[in-house]
Amino acid sequence: MTRPRPARPDAHLVAAPRSAAVRRPAGVRARGVVAAALVLGLLAGCGGAPTEPTPSGPALQEDGTYRAEVVMRDMAFVPAEVTVPGGATLEIVVTNEDGMPHDLVLDDGSATPLLSRGESASLTVVVADDVAGWCSVVGHREAGMVLDVRAG
Repeated sequence: MTRPRPARPDAHLVAAPRSAAVRRPAGVRARGVVAAALVLGLLAGCGGAPTEPTPSGPALQEDGTYRAEVVMRDMAFVPAEVTVPGGATLEIVVTNEDGMPHDLVLDDGSATPLLSRGESASLTVVVADDVAGWCSVVGHREAGMVLDVRAG
């Protein structure tokens, strides 16, 4: 006489065969996909994680000069373009928020020192015509780290 096989003590851990799996109608699956897409879209539309504020355009000071706050981060100047009226005096205040050193050199020859993370410096220039600016660290200008000052 053959003895019956004892039940496996881990039977609750063994996956059910595919034929025993629950199949949902196509309409239910489609609604689930649409709902997931809507949730992801809402999260993306809300911006997800908070981002750092972006500096605004140049502000006119009481003494008649303009002041622009520019941040150096992610191999870029933010904002990448500053526009002031032609002939205006512009103070550019740059702050390095990046993990590597950066500077700002203008095509009129003025430049900030090399700045480490958290350091700031300023340049003052009369903007008669458009002025080009860039980071002079090797490869940074070529990587797109440029600032355009427009006389508008």
